[in-house]
Parts: sequence; structure tokens; C-alpha cells
Amino acid sequence: MRGLTVDLAGSGEEAVEMACESVHDAIFMDMRMPGMGGLEACHRLKVFQKGALIIMMTGFSEMENEAKVEGIEVITKPVDPARLCEFVSN
Repeated sequence: MRGLTVDLAGSGEEAVEMACESVHDAIFMDMRMPGMGGLEACHRLKVFQKGALIIMMTGFSEMENEAKVEGIEVITKPVDPARLCEFVSN
């Protein structure tokens, strides 16, 4: 999709730090990351990005269930680019 601005973070800590500095409409994050994991980062991001759509990506079904229990939207890997576009365009 054209016209979107994308920021990249290399870790959960970096994503939370970036969230303190600017507003995002959507955040796509892996469940397993070095340092702070995706669920913890997601909880922290919700404080700073109240209106943002936060989508977790994982290839591990047990982690998918854990995220869904907490009300977090999940996309399983491998990620279909068309599926990402669906989330962003809605």
C-alpha cells in the first residue's frame, strides 16, 4: 500500500521508546523478540498508543492462544501481505 509511513524497531524496548515519541495508527509486532517479549511490549504500547491497532505476529500456536485470551489480535506466520493490507485498510 502506498502512502503509508513505516517505522521499524529492532526490539520491544525500541518499539515502546518510539511509541513515546510519536503516534501510530497501526503497530505490527512479533511475539518473540530479543529482550522484552511481544506481550509485554504490547501492554506498554497500549498506554502510549491508545487509538492504535496492535497486531501480534507469531508462528507458535501456544503464543497465539495466550495473546487472544488477552484480547490481542494475532496473525500467524508466514504472514500473507494481503492480510496485512486488510488490517491497515479497515
